[in-house]
Amino acid sequence: MEKINCWDYMRCGRGLDGSRTGTQGICPAATFAPFNRVNSGSAAGRVCWAVDNTLCSGKASGHFSKKLEKCIRCVFYKEVLEQEGDRILLTIDLLKLIDTRVNSRPSGYARWPYVYGEAGDP
Repeated sequence: MEKINCWDYMRCGRGLDGSRTGTQGICPAATFAPFNRVNSGSAAGRVCWAVDNTLCSGKASGHFSKKLEKCIRCVFYKEVLEQEGDRILLTIDLLKLIDTRVNSRPSGYARWPYVYGEAGDP
């Protein structure tokens, strides 16, 4: 299956150019730049589970730590997990990117060049 962002997979219409943004707003995953290109997604489109207040089920989902249990049962999360396999970053590694991505490479950079869009698919 093609790698697509959560708002396209779930057809919620809450991506940047989505059909429901005028009435329901843009999902925070669609604008969260620190995760841009992670798992080949736009913004946090393929790591939505690590972003606060994503608009799952039509309402803000709260802090990621409180929603994670629900997210790991989500069909989209399972799809990303299957597609990325052992290349998937753990949530703790995603959170480290928030602090390090703009100014420097994390210590494990050599292990994850695909996170930065600098390696092709294996």
